[in-house]
Amino acid sequence: MAHASRFHWGEVGTPLHFLRGEWQIARAYALAGMGESALYHARHCLSMCESENIGDFDLAFAHEAMARAYQVLGDETQKQVHLKEALAAAETIAKQENKDYLLSELQSIFDRQ
Repeated sequence: MAHASRFHWGEVGTPLHFLRGEWQIARAYALAGMGESALYHARHCLSMCESENIGDFDLAFAHEAMARAYQVLGDETQKQVHLKEALAAAETIAKQENKDYLLSELQSIFDRQ
């Protein structure tokens, strides 16, 4: 379902829609325990944030996706790198409710350590 959504948004949406689709796919793969696939889509999400100069909530969640993928892969070093990047990006999130949501999602990664 996430792949279909991302495909259609890729056809008619903006880069923001596309990268959010990549995040959804990365999250689904991470939850399924498929680390390599999660990392592939998390990298696409982060790359698009960087190339399109998209920050705030989306950049923070791109790093969350990277951290979650590395957690599934058992790479503690890279997981910590991206958790730190996500926390740094959280400071730029304009809406407090979005920041709170991100922090709760990051906590779920910390809780699985």
